[in-house]
Amino acid sequence: MDYQSAEKMILQQLREQLPPTYFFHNWEHTADVVAAVARLASECGCSERETVLLKTAALCHDTGYLRRYERNEALGVEFARRYLPQFGYGEPELTEIETLILSTEFPYHPQRLLEKVLCDADLFYILTDRFAERANRFRRELAGRQMPLDDVAWQELETKFLHKITYYTDYCRNLYRQLKPLRLAALEKICRSTQP
Repeated sequence: MDYQSAEKMILQQLREQLPPTYFFHNWEHTADVVAAVARLASECGCSERETVLLKTAALCHDTGYLRRYERNEALGVEFARRYLPQFGYGEPELTEIETLILSTEFPYHPQRLLEKVLCDADLFYILTDRFAERANRFRRELAGRQMPLDDVAWQELETKFLHKITYYTDYCRNLYRQLKPLRLAALEKICRSTQP
């Protein structure tokens, strides 16, 4: 499997072909998920082969956005099956990558370790100091899709999201346990300050 060449091609397609109004679901998000997958795979003791499959699934998991915004995971699978064979991915790898991509359909229901790693990586931005910036990018993306939210509605939505979120690996669960009160306190403070 020639992962490096696949990564170069896929990130270039996302960079060049995704609409500019995809402020969150863009090539940078994909690159962030790939980086998070590599980190979590190491933390979880994944093999080298498993890590390559995870990184490849992370590369492809949002390629469906190239064709459709909603319910795009199946399109990501089609993308993977169309392009990855030219980089040496065979049917066993494509089947595994398909399962991984489909596990990222929200709400998540991962069953196996690799699925849990990919789902956690998809939301890893919440565990970084880029949380506020990434959340605001998503808000701008929704506004561009005719779903604008005022400050109060946005903060309430984010607060509910943080209350509901589940991480599946021990590493992310432990990290989120530490960060969740800080994230919620900041959001609730903003909610109170913007209410009339």
